[in-house]
Amino acid sequence: MKALLFAALLSCSSVFADTITLSVPKIVCSSCAEKITEALKSVSGIQKVDVNTKLKQVVIQAPASVTDQSIRDAIEKKANYEVKSLTRTL
Repeated sequence: MKALLFAALLSCSSVFADTITLSVPKIVCSSCAEKITEALKSVSGIQKVDVNTKLKQVVIQAPASVTDQSIRDAIEKKANYEVKSLTRTL
């Protein structure tokens, strides 16, 4: 019973996630995308990462508890890419 409840809560967690869209102008290849994805996966709470090299954009699903600064730090300090803008929507 506990396992079933836990699984149900996990499946609902994305319902409560914010969508965070970042402009990262220096994304040019799949290697760039991989570095950024790995850096973001190190941030606790991030549920999904999509990197679009053509649009030079990163879209993340994460709860409000994941701060904008922790996202910026992961991309700028761990992956060494500049974040031009960050927009969060519910």
